[in-house]
Amino acid sequence: MTVTLTALDPAQIAALHPRIVEIYDAAFTRPPYNKPAEEIRAFADALLSQTSREGYRFVAAFDDDSRQMAGFAYGYATAAGRWWLEHVTPAMPEETARAWLDGSYSFVELAVDPSCQGKGVGGLLHEALLDGLPYERAVLSTLQAETVASRLYRSRGWVVLLEDFFFPGIPRRYQIMGLDLAHRRAQS
Repeated sequence: MTVTLTALDPAQIAALHPRIVEIYDAAFTRPPYNKPAEEIRAFADALLSQTSREGYRFVAAFDDDSRQMAGFAYGYATAAGRWWLEHVTPAMPEETARAWLDGSYSFVELAVDPSCQGKGVGGLLHEALLDGLPYERAVLSTLQAETVASRLYRSRGWVVLLEDFFFPGIPRRYQIMGLDLAHRRAQS
């Protein structure tokens, strides 16, 4: 499978919103994620409102044969007052939170249509999203389980910063991971 990676602007994201939600639903409602319908709706509702955040970047992978979107990744600058940061920060030791969360980049989502998984699309999206970012560190949360995503992140240099974390109202255990982007740039 060959794909073309494309950065999308807010208007393009709005136009492709149904397909983006379809991919997210297909990727995350099945095991081991088992996200319920209300979490899929929350993602769909929040997607467009996030496009105005500082540092916002959305990368889509399109299958060269079908021209269908095969997956996407997006993120933005970590900023005080955001839901994710407000819950994660107090759960970390103060020194760890200061070192990793202040001024970092939030790697918010990476989703690949199940029919396109196992073909390198996730790795391409990961690299495209992080390429050239002007931040020293990136952070993310991922299900605390042995998943394709967690293996991808570890293989790309992400380290676990916090384990056994529960977001409010979500009964699944998460881990918080960090990536030293400055070190990655120095190595390339």
